[in-house]
Amino acid sequence: MGEREVVKKNNPLGLDLENIVWHVRKPKDQPIKVRLILPMSITCGTCGNNICKGTQFNSLKEDVVGETFIGIQILRFYFKCTKCRAEITFKTNPRNSDFILESGATRNSEQVDEAAI
Repeated sequence: MGEREVVKKNNPLGLDLENIVWHVRKPKDQPIKVRLILPMSITCGTCGNNICKGTQFNSLKEDVVGETFIGIQILRFYFKCTKCRAEITFKTNPRNSDFILESGATRNSEQVDEAAI
């Protein structure tokens, strides 16, 4: 087999590849797009749609400014209802290893293991 090493790269337009910006970083204060699995069953406050635990969403993640617990940063997640596209938000609660629904939905009652608490 012949050598497959490229000796010279073809640059037909004569562009200066040294000065091209290949990646632009986002500022830290902007939300980050993440893929999220819903950790609890909820009911949408707008349309009454039940969204089951384990449903996957594209969501935005941001740090909650000024809120920490023993040095652990609290995070806020934004996503939309699957039926009516209303925005739902919740944030992490590291003190109880749980999540707090902030707006857009209510939490369905789930079986709570009293021995674990």
